[in-house]
Amino acid sequence: MDKRYKSSRVGKFVEKMRRRYPSWFTFVTVSEVEPTNNRTERALRELVVHRKIIGTLRNQKGVRIYETLPLIATWRQRGLNLQEALSNALTEAWQRIRENERNRRPAA
Repeated sequence: MDKRYKSSRVGKFVEKMRRRYPSWFTFVTVSEVEPTNNRTERALRELVVHRKIIGTLRNQKGVRIYETLPLIATWRQRGLNLQEALSNALTEAWQRIRENERNRRPAA
């Protein structure tokens, strides 16, 4: 920060504003970006209700299942073919895992 503020909280706020300001108004210059996240919130609302009712976060399996649900909601919102999007995501993840394993192996 260039200027000193009496309160460290004010200084942190000013720095946060300075760093993030360009992305806050993207909706003004990019017509596809909505000014609010209402549509996203509505898409996730059902998932949150399910999580609260059935307690999916009580074990690791539930956590893994819950992690995929927002992806599915996003793909639906974008009008993507769910089977194709899932296949692509799994293929990319598998390729990253294999690449990481290759990078960890010692050179012969």
